[in-house]
Amino acid sequence: MEGIHGIIGLPSGLTPSQPTNTSNLELAISGGGFFQLQGPSGSRLYTRNGSFSINSQGVVVSSSGYELYPLISMPLNRQSVSVGADGEVSVTVENSSGTMRVGNIQLATFVSPGDLEEVGGNVFRATNTSGSAETGTPGTGRFGNIIQTSSSDTKTSDVEGLVGDIVAQREEWSSTIVQKP
Repeated sequence: MEGIHGIIGLPSGLTPSQPTNTSNLELAISGGGFFQLQGPSGSRLYTRNGSFSINSQGVVVSSSGYELYPLISMPLNRQSVSVGADGEVSVTVENSSGTMRVGNIQLATFVSPGDLEEVGGNVFRATNTSGSAETGTPGTGRFGNIIQTSSSDTKTSDVEGLVGDIVAQREEWSSTIVQKP
């Protein structure tokens, strides 16, 4: 069993939820919670890895190949997909001027997330000591908001973050310089 790590007691090896590839379903969770996945034989699994794609049947799947739970199925003639902070998933389809809601992502939280059991690839299952999953709408109660990004958004925010770090470091250095009389 993995040990507890970080302030909120996440399993060790579990990194903050950050987008990692270039699909249009690059999601992150800002705050608490896990994405729910449909595991083998109907079992429920959990992850903070927000790298999702759409399989050939139009179903949203994780980078590990598990279906997102609750199941979200996309029309095959979709042109774009958007996910709101509250988990609402909408698509625009060919020859349509509006958007169509296709589902809602629900997050899961645990009494003791550090006691989740890793099954591989940043995918976890509940244990007796982690407690049962409490599920709910992103952005309410203990559930964080969902953030949708693209690879260009990630690159831009990485550069902005690096520039901000450099500026802050220079300001710190300049405030510690002792001037001679």
